[in-house]
Amino acid sequence: MITLALPWFILSTTMFISIMLIMSASSWFMIWLSLEVNLLAFIPLALKKHNKYNAESIIKYFLIQASASILIISPIFFHLQSNSKISYLITIALMLKVAAAPTHQWMPALIEGLSWPSTFILMTIQKIGPMLLLPIFMNSYITYIYIYASILIGSLGGFNQLNLRKILTYSSISHMSWFITSMAISYSLWWIYFTVYMMIMATITLTFHMLKAEILPQTLMYNNSSSNIIFSLSFLSLGGLPPFSGFIPKLMVVRQLIEQPSLLLPMTLIMGTFISLFFYIRMLYSYLFAFSSTLTFTMNFHKSSTLLDFINLMGLLSVPLLLIWM
Repeated sequence: MITLALPWFILSTTMFISIMLIMSASSWFMIWLSLEVNLLAFIPLALKKHNKYNAESIIKYFLIQASASILIISPIFFHLQSNSKISYLITIALMLKVAAAPTHQWMPALIEGLSWPSTFILMTIQKIGPMLLLPIFMNSYITYIYIYASILIGSLGGFNQLNLRKILTYSSISHMSWFITSMAISYSLWWIYFTVYMMIMATITLTFHMLKAEILPQTLMYNNSSSNIIFSLSFLSLGGLPPFSGFIPKLMVVRQLIEQPSLLLPMTLIMGTFISLFFYIRMLYSYLFAFSSTLTFTMNFHKSSTLLDFINLMGLLSVPLLLIWM
């Protein structure tokens, strides 16, 4: 057990150190090098033994990230002098790294080969470095393209999906539009939004990991009524339904946007959220309907189910309770 835990600890520590270096580096080469260290630390964490689909996914991920890294470092080697050209090139590379639409196609293609812990890292921690660099090169024209494309494709792409990882993938693409918008407003607002998103994703992916769930019908076999309801509400929190945690950062972003002359962007984000919520509600309606034949809720207080309930409740209510306490 110790031999397995030590490499995991070293690689995880390396990932977090690389993120700190990205935040504090003063040279462009050091930033690029930190991104590569972060990538090389994640790949061994994501590998699973005797799984060819996992190996294929990791190879795809490495090739995509390496291609984006070439675009990031190319201005140095090709001596590009135009600030606009550099801005466009690096913005596209960073958006490719975080799987923002329309440069998102690689993520749904490889996500099925990853474990749930690796899925969580890919959708959260691996986005931090590129997102921190985005405001430096953010171009308003190309940024709007990615915002509108991400909210549209992310909201509609999850329809008719049964694979849980793909559902969360399209949800992540939809949230990318909010990430980019909040980052364009301020770093602090982005950190708040991203922290809440990480908390919700941690509860959902940990639940799937403990249940060993891969597709939606598998979650129907978990016969615990209280856990089923709380788990369903976690998805609604991810979609931004009030009064759960996911609603709070969206409200903060919209409040900043409505002070701008144009209301097109906030209205588009809100409509995209409604589409996502419709998808979640439709999905969870059939999920909860499977248990409607039993009118009484049987509370099975097993150790595992109680832990799942606690994990999901923390993701649902931690932010609203913190705001009330403050």
